[in-house]
Amino acid sequence: MFLTFIITAINIITVFLLFWAFRRPEEIIVPGRKKKTILFIALFYSILALLPFLEGKGEGLYYFFVVYPLLYAVVFRNSLRRIFQPHVSKWFFLFSIIFLLLWIEEIPLAVGYVIDGVGEYQNWISVWRHLVSYAGFYVGLALTIVLFFRRWNYSPVEIFTVGGIWGIAIEQYFLGPQLLFSGAVLEFIAFASFIFPTYGLYLIGPYVLFYEEFKSEKPKIKWQSALLFVGVFTLTLAMWFLFGVLLKLIGAEVSGVI
Repeated sequence: MFLTFIITAINIITVFLLFWAFRRPEEIIVPGRKKKTILFIALFYSILALLPFLEGKGEGLYYFFVVYPLLYAVVFRNSLRRIFQPHVSKWFFLFSIIFLLLWIEEIPLAVGYVIDGVGEYQNWISVWRHLVSYAGFYVGLALTIVLFFRRWNYSPVEIFTVGGIWGIAIEQYFLGPQLLFSGAVLEFIAFASFIFPTYGLYLIGPYVLFYEEFKSEKPKIKWQSALLFVGVFTLTLAMWFLFGVLLKLIGAEVSGVI
């Protein structure tokens, strides 16, 4: 119980630090306090991820859901932009790059499952099956980012907040709302404290990496945050479902994936 409290407190502090850092992305893409803060968060969560790994356990690798977006969006941003920037003027290339960046985020989680022998994750083929089964979800997420961020002028706070709320709503088959409405408030806070930054980073990571491309003179509309939430909610689940149907039609075996 005490350990859960400590981890929850750390996650909540991380959320507030990320809000502060991402408020003005132009301040974290240059050396300074905010970039150092992001680096510290990435290093801290890397330690949390790797400590169990050093003991032969994969249970901590899910912390890379926080580490990885900070690495590609901030820490190694300049190097990645030198590679990607010549190709992002066309929306399909931008979509493809964002999809790949998001999709490979599932690798540490799948590796952790294999190490711990979770369910049917018994060999390294399971990592590939895991990636294939989640491809549709990330197609929908990348589509949402490209369509909405190129169309309307979102602030970083809007993006991070919408992403966090979206994650709390859908993660683990809508566990967040179930906990909240059942009165399990403490369990909900512990759950939300990690899910919020994880899903917030899903959306804000590509925005920061391609800040120059997304931040331009575009219109703002009254309900754009709500539209982004509806878009990311429906597109990710719809594409995930359609991709699952396609896998069944072609006889691809991805049962047992969690």
